[in-house]
Amino acid sequence: MYQYNRIETMKQMLDTVQFLEQVSSDVFNRISSRVDEHKAALNSVQQRTSAVKERIKQVAGRKKATTIFSPATFPVTNPKLDSSTLFEGAKMEPEYHKYDPGPSPMKNVR
Repeated sequence: MYQYNRIETMKQMLDTVQFLEQVSSDVFNRISSRVDEHKAALNSVQQRTSAVKERIKQVAGRKKATTIFSPATFPVTNPKLDSSTLFEGAKMEPEYHKYDPGPSPMKNVR
């Protein structure tokens, strides 16, 4: 009987370590994808600021008067940043090894 408990314990330990590896991989993949999304957004902002700097340089060197027309409201292209959590919709549950000891040898003893 001791041997069965020991084997079952080892199988459950292996199942737990495998589940931990799956969870940690999932967490790191989600973090990496979120970092990539924010890098892309940051790149977009940097490109827009570079374009504005170039326009300012062109206007700064002129000698004649410049009239600038501007809308009364700030132009919003992306009103809401992605505020979802990393684990929104994630459902991970461990699948443990199910131990079936078979027929009990003590059943037939009287």
